[in-house]
Amino acid sequence: MGKLHSTTQTKELLDAIFSTTDAVVRSLKDGKIGFEDVAYFIPVFPKIELAIRDGVEIPKELADLDKEEAEDLKNYIQEKFDIENDVLEKRIEDALGLVLSLYTFIKGIMDDLKHG
Repeated sequence: MGKLHSTTQTKELLDAIFSTTDAVVRSLKDGKIGFEDVAYFIPVFPKIELAIRDGVEIPKELADLDKEEAEDLKNYIQEKFDIENDVLEKRIEDALGLVLSLYTFIKGIMDDLKHG
């Protein structure tokens, strides 16, 4: 059976999350979020709007996720997710990678049981 969905909307959601995280971290450098930090959040709004608008497709994308797409998402996360603490960044990327691997593993078992 051919692929029904890509991971475009899932990546849009990740972009919104990463952009929001970056804006918050940059804003908190002085210990508080204030009006002067608005400039950090302006680029985030279009990404959030896009993620919300197209978010309905994410469950469908994840239901149709295969190993190659999971690996692509894992690479996407490693490429796009960036925080100043490189050790913590690596741990978070590894954890997200494990979640994706576990998801595809369980999905594979479910598919095998369904068809086998």
